Amino acid sequence: MKKSVHKPVRSALVLWISCVIYMTGLAFLVPLLSLIFFPPDFFMTPTNLGRLTLIAIALVIASAIIIKFYKKSMGDTMHYLSYMTLIVGVIATVFTVVGKQKLISATSALGQLEPLATVYIEYWAYFTPKVGLSIIIYLVIAATFWIIGMKIKKKEFTIGFVKKIYGGRARIFK
Repeated sequence: MKKSVHKPVRSALVLWISCVIYMTGLAFLVPLLSLIFFPPDFFMTPTNLGRLTLIAIALVIASAIIIKFYKKSMGDTMHYLSYMTLIVGVIATVFTVVGKQKLISATSALGQLEPLATVYIEYWAYFTPKVGLSIIIYLVIAATFWIIGMKIKKKEFTIGFVKKIYGGRARIFK
């Protein structure tokens, strides 16, 4: 009985951690977009930008694989990733619309997390004005993932339905 309780809790915890890792990786990909859309001599880039970009890509890929492992369905995985990408796009929009000073003044309510939040806001404030297009890209990616997820879920449902009716005799052609 104990194992049946621990497994869903562990799955939910791993999925939540994967969500945080995925969204953090997406947030740190903003500098990569700034390099794509602006030449390096257009503005000053941090010295560790290459490593940061590689780490961000690794975080996104690793968390997507973990989510796929726990969701077991590619359609559900794509939907999950679309929601998280949408959240990052909305957060980027809020950061852009509200502005750095108002966000930093609001971090005083966070207590001990205030220095960490301030650093994160400074990071976003440095890159977001230069790459406002990243917000649109995140929203387009979220919509694309959602549409792909719907198509995959429809196909998975059809295949599952046919297998349920015909059992082992079912031959599914793609």
